[in-house]
Amino acid sequence: MKPTDALPHPADWNTAVVGDSIDIKRGVSWSKEQEHATAYDGAVPVIGISNVQERLELDKLLWLSGLKEKVIEQKRVEKGWSVMVGSNGNRQRIGNAVFVEQDAEFLFASFLLAAKPKIDSAIIPEFFYRWLRSEQVQSYLSASSEGSTGLSNLSHSFFRKMAIAFPDTHEQAAIARVLDAVDAAIDRAREVATQATEVKRALAQELFSKGTRGEPQKKSPVGFIPKSWEVKPVNAVVTNFEYGLSLPMHLKGATPILRMGNIQQGDVVMDELKYVTISRALLDRYLLKRGDVLFNRTNSQELVGKVGIYRSDVPAVFASYLIRLHADAELVDKYYLGQLLNSYNAQCRIKRFATPGVQQVNINAKNLGKVLIPVPVGSTGVGEQREIAAMLEAADAKRRAHEPVTAALAQLKKSLMHDLLTGAVRVNPALCSSEAAA
Repeated sequence: MKPTDALPHPADWNTAVVGDSIDIKRGVSWSKEQEHATAYDGAVPVIGISNVQERLELDKLLWLSGLKEKVIEQKRVEKGWSVMVGSNGNRQRIGNAVFVEQDAEFLFASFLLAAKPKIDSAIIPEFFYRWLRSEQVQSYLSASSEGSTGLSNLSHSFFRKMAIAFPDTHEQAAIARVLDAVDAAIDRAREVATQATEVKRALAQELFSKGTRGEPQKKSPVGFIPKSWEVKPVNAVVTNFEYGLSLPMHLKGATPILRMGNIQQGDVVMDELKYVTISRALLDRYLLKRGDVLFNRTNSQELVGKVGIYRSDVPAVFASYLIRLHADAELVDKYYLGQLLNSYNAQCRIKRFATPGVQQVNINAKNLGKVLIPVPVGSTGVGEQREIAAMLEAADAKRRAHEPVTAALAQLKKSLMHDLLTGAVRVNPALCSSEAAA
């Protein structure tokens, strides 16, 4: 599509060229000496690329000193502006945008751009932001980005030549309100899911330090644990650390192979699978069974060491970046082992054994085996492990139950944005007004 083409739209909509109808300004630049990690007397907060997510996130800010008042006024984030990523190492981030709902004290950084419809453009800021965030426009901006040495930049000439189609201001406002309502529903669903995750995390911390039998606690190398428990290295309860298969992924077959991206939040998710051709002998050896514990041995510092429990009956194998832990059934319940290694405290201990590689960090089976874990022992030890695992599995099931709701709302928003921003579905402004909602 040429940059001057607009999205498909009804005949009664108007069109305008971005360069003619939208004000665009660049962010502020500064020297290293002006930068501060915390609030500083006389310094001004500034947002960067990391603050531009689904919404504007302000939990981490930089503070700049020595700026002239004129610069501060020009680069301040103001109500009605869309702040977008202009440069990034990840091409897909180019054009990602957030909407500023209120005037703020902070500025925006030089790798960001701010855009807002001109007063005489007949385009309202809320509608422009929704157009900017549409899947089609985001794809165009990413695809047209320019750059070298690993850094992609927004093509200003392409962006300025793009055409935006829009209805009258009343329908624009109605479209924005409909999408605001969907966003509010998604936020509520995510909040519920986040709460469920926090409840599970707190429950795990409680169970792995106090157990289920009401025993007195004792101090150990991994913190306070029940008096009858013991601290063991992982290799004391795992009989075998099995590395996965190294197979050419371009050879398509019938057997799904799990990779490090399939390990998420203690689960093995069956999304974006690759299918490979594999011999019967290898399939019999590497076929996963329900309850198997998989360990991600290489990735970024944040993701290395992640653990997932295989809870599916789908025949699948696992790639070389993963290690399967064969638990000694007489010493440790495999679900207990998986839940324990996925807990926050255990993850912190695991990451201490990460060693830097060329591009990623790694943890091999030898180092994983050294990680200390608390284990209920004795004649009732495995029974208590199963009790703990059952409680945490139930908490996980409750957390996962919220995921389809969030996914369905996200898909609804995606299709609704397309239909509303192309006029395939028209909105009656009278039915969407704030007065009607009241």
